[in-house]
Amino acid sequence: MSAFPFDNIAEDYDNQFTSTRTGQLQRQRVYHFLSLLLKKENIQTVLEFNCGTGEDACWLAEKGYTVLATDNSKEMIQVAQKKAVKKLKENIHVPDFQVVALENLSAISTEKKFDLIFSNFGGLNCLSPQQFQKWADETTSLLSPNGFVVAVVLGRFCAWESLYFLLKRNWSAAWRRLNKNAIDAPLGDNVSIPIWYYSPKMLTNFFSKKFKIIKIRPIGCALPPSYLDPFFLKRPSFLSFLNKMEKQFGNQKIWANLSDHYLVIMQKR
Repeated sequence: MSAFPFDNIAEDYDNQFTSTRTGQLQRQRVYHFLSLLLKKENIQTVLEFNCGTGEDACWLAEKGYTVLATDNSKEMIQVAQKKAVKKLKENIHVPDFQVVALENLSAISTEKKFDLIFSNFGGLNCLSPQQFQKWADETTSLLSPNGFVVAVVLGRFCAWESLYFLLKRNWSAAWRRLNKNAIDAPLGDNVSIPIWYYSPKMLTNFFSKKFKIIKIRPIGCALPPSYLDPFFLKRPSFLSFLNKMEKQFGNQKIWANLSDHYLVIMQKR
């Protein structure tokens, strides 16, 4: 996977997604489920893939976890390092940021084991099915005994997305996630990347031999995708209502098949 497209958007990524209201609300849902796991299990060290601008790495560091945050984009890592220095207090252990591609797990020393491997908001969708299976198999060597993987992935059907594009009479875009082949996802400035969409069943099959599936939850079943943020910024009451609906229905696995993203928690066998 080429790092260039992400290098190209690194400086503006937070404005495009992280700082959007819809993006913030979806992230709060991820943190809700992640916090439940962190409070329950003896997790001390975290390995993050596709860390982007370091938002999640900083959140984990603030909570006292030792974090190695990786991304294949050098520019993203540089933005993340600057953010960590600016955002974290002096008494907080700053995450270690490294440029590592998803396809090159051998770049990470297997001498050090991690209690949790974490990847947020569709980073793993950049992997083809063959690459995804290889990644799932190789993560076990990086985990401590009974370690966890938490992945937040773009699903194969998003009710909000299909409704939006149907109203715009863009029929192909309305059903694009159902395509079994890679789809070009725009990143701005005429730059795009190929991504694959995976259902919860498809993802859990990648991990079934070496992991036990603990939990599957929707992220964005009532909340809309971040690219609809301009519409909902003008309708804050509506967005607040949708956030309440997200919290009400977000603990039910069934809605994961209709959501923008879904979260899967898995434990090493």
